Amino acid sequence: MGGLGAQGGLQMDRDWLTLGWKMLLVRGAIGIVFGILAIVWPIETAIAFALLWGIWALADGIGSIVQAFQPESKGNRVWLVVLGVIALRVEGKIEWDSAKMRITNNTQANKYLKPTFRKGWSLA
Repeated sequence: MGGLGAQGGLQMDRDWLTLGWKMLLVRGAIGIVFGILAIVWPIETAIAFALLWGIWALADGIGSIVQAFQPESKGNRVWLVVLGVIALRVEGKIEWDSAKMRITNNTQANKYLKPTFRKGWSLA
């Protein structure tokens, strides 16, 4: 991934690499500090972790619900989930044709898109 334009060259790659090692250094330092705190105050660290995780889970859940009702979603996320489950069920990579609403390279995977239903109940 080179930079855009004649003067950019590989500048974009260098910027990402520079940012990458700096973030790795910061992440490592934060990890060491949290590790020391967990050793020194294990109970308090566990309580703080549980509270932070609960706050994150609450915020993430609310954000997901709000995002699901945004007008630009139009069910695309549902298809992503369905295709993800199908990709786990079949072997190999699947290729999706959104115009025809079918998987182009795997006939076994297409059977999961239109499941067969059993005959309904009858009172005879």
